[in-house]
Amino acid sequence: MTALLLYALVISTTLAAAAWLVERLLRPLRAQTRFVWLAAMSLSTVLVAVAPIRVAQREAARARAEASASAGRDTDGTLGRSNFAMRLAAQVVEAGDRLPFALDRAVALLWIAASAGALLYFVGGYRRQHRLLAASPRVEVSRVPVRLSDAFGPAVVGVRRAEIVVPRWLLARPLAEQRLVLVHEVEHLRAQDPAVLTVAAALTVLLAWNPVAWWSFARLRLAAELDCDARVLRAGTPTDVYGALLIDLTAASQGLRLGALAFAARPSQLERRLVAMTDRPASSSRRRLALSGAAAVALAATLYACTSGPLVAEREVLEERELPRMIPDGAPAARADGGVVVERELPRDRSAGGFTVRPDIYFDFQVEQVATPLPGSGSPRYPSDLRSAGVGGEVLAQFVVGTDGRVDVSTLKVIRSSDPRFTQAIRDALPSMRFAPATVGGSKVKQLIQQPFVFQLAK
Repeated sequence: MTALLLYALVISTTLAAAAWLVERLLRPLRAQTRFVWLAAMSLSTVLVAVAPIRVAQREAARARAEASASAGRDTDGTLGRSNFAMRLAAQVVEAGDRLPFALDRAVALLWIAASAGALLYFVGGYRRQHRLLAASPRVEVSRVPVRLSDAFGPAVVGVRRAEIVVPRWLLARPLAEQRLVLVHEVEHLRAQDPAVLTVAAALTVLLAWNPVAWWSFARLRLAAELDCDARVLRAGTPTDVYGALLIDLTAASQGLRLGALAFAARPSQLERRLVAMTDRPASSSRRRLALSGAAAVALAATLYACTSGPLVAEREVLEERELPRMIPDGAPAARADGGVVVERELPRDRSAGGFTVRPDIYFDFQVEQVATPLPGSGSPRYPSDLRSAGVGGEVLAQFVVGTDGRVDVSTLKVIRSSDPRFTQAIRDALPSMRFAPATVGGSKVKQLIQQPFVFQLAK
């Protein structure tokens, strides 16, 4: 669950950042942007919801690969393919797997509690709106049916059948101002903005623990108001008249804000709406450029989010087993200087540790006979200064053994090392090491192996 939470945070942040950039590109074009935020929120929720299904599919592919390897058949290489997002997700999963089970369970309970609290919050707000509508009589203002409230409004409230609510004091305003307010609220109804806001609220409930989800919800509400302002101004309303009325009514309006689309802006939104009204429309060339940029940003973020393999590490670990040809009778090979070098096969990583796989190089599970060191071939020397200090260590090296049994030193990759001096000892020894080459169908082939070298002093 912790890994899923981290994945959801990364994906929602990526898509929210993309939505913000796309909105910045589209706003000077007077384009409608509320659906940009709705799309980002929807895609984030869908990707998190299907993540367990994708994990199950990947685990099934892993099981098939293991069965093929056990039967001596080649695999399709699916588990070996990777991208940056998948490798990052695998690292997140591995880190999450090391967390205590109690912490993982606490995270799951926190997710459930946050969603339950958000659900109560929204349901409570909509119930207050329902009671408000029930207590407000229906009247007509400039031939538009509205609900008349003692103080709340002007706004559009409701879910299934949204209605316009205006305060009584609006009736004392000039008729032209009343009509302009109603034009704004009617635009919200025509654009189905209450339904859009309800869907966004439901998506926020599902990821209620995520601050990015709440920020996206707030941005969608603001985008809905900006879009409505743009439609009203495009119909011919003078910008100076509309802006002055917005400033005037913002100071006078009050009441419910949750789930309501109000003509009078919050003080925090007022400046943003006024700036959007007074911005000059972009030229045709800038419009084409901005549309192209917005499409590119949205496409890149969508591809990144959709191609991420969120919840399964890509490593395939084999069982640990001793190499009897390397260590006869289980005894370590003692050196004349009093040190020993113990070589044994440890769990290995099929992801190849960043190695670029070529068709002429095989993994251990693809060969019939794995490459094995020949007795009496070269071996690493224990660094004298570390031996004198009584320091032991280990180096896990990865390299390719050719068909002649020699190590291709250019392919050496050190997976981990306890000391650079041990690493250098391995580098110096590899050219003199000889192996019995791996075979497939009786023919010698090149093989990528991971070999640990454990340095320890004889006791």
